[in-house]
Amino acid sequence: MRDLLNNVHAPFKLGQTPRRINTPPIATAARPAPKRSVAVVPLLAQRPVRIGEHQLGETREQWHRLEPTYEEMDSTTLYTKTDTRQFVWQFDRERLTAALITPTRDQSFSEEVGFLEQVYGKPVMRKVALINAFGAHWERSEASWVTADTTGIIASEAHEFDRGGQLGSVLFASKSAIVQEKLQPPNPYK
Repeated sequence: MRDLLNNVHAPFKLGQTPRRINTPPIATAARPAPKRSVAVVPLLAQRPVRIGEHQLGETREQWHRLEPTYEEMDSTTLYTKTDTRQFVWQFDRERLTAALITPTRDQSFSEEVGFLEQVYGKPVMRKVALINAFGAHWERSEASWVTADTTGIIASEAHEFDRGGQLGSVLFASKSAIVQEKLQPPNPYK
């Protein structure tokens, strides 16, 4: 689960997948550093966060009725796949708390953000600076939303150097999944 929330993107592999660069915002006398904000979906749009036929908070039993075939990764994580997407479903206390969706073939990042925008409103967009083992620098986009029930949604552009404009992943995480992650100290040996 920690990997779902903290490292949405694939691990760094020499010459292939980049790593994030933590760059502090630059503040000048003429222009202060921008404040980070999150798009909050208006309370009028308060409805359960849905992922296809599923919704965050549903019980594992309800989830099984809709998904007869799946792979169990561990006691709290299940995996399903369609022709175009892979899904990693995370449960806590027998309730669906997070879902990570990755495409199995190239899909447009802007098109996916457009679909999410129709449901959740305008996102907060930000650029993520990246670097690979050869020293090449580039940026990719992330769109994020926080719904009225404090569910976080992050759509990320693919981080590979040659996949600009393609969808990398979409993460849906309930407040309970985020709180649970903060309560558990990170494993320094993983």
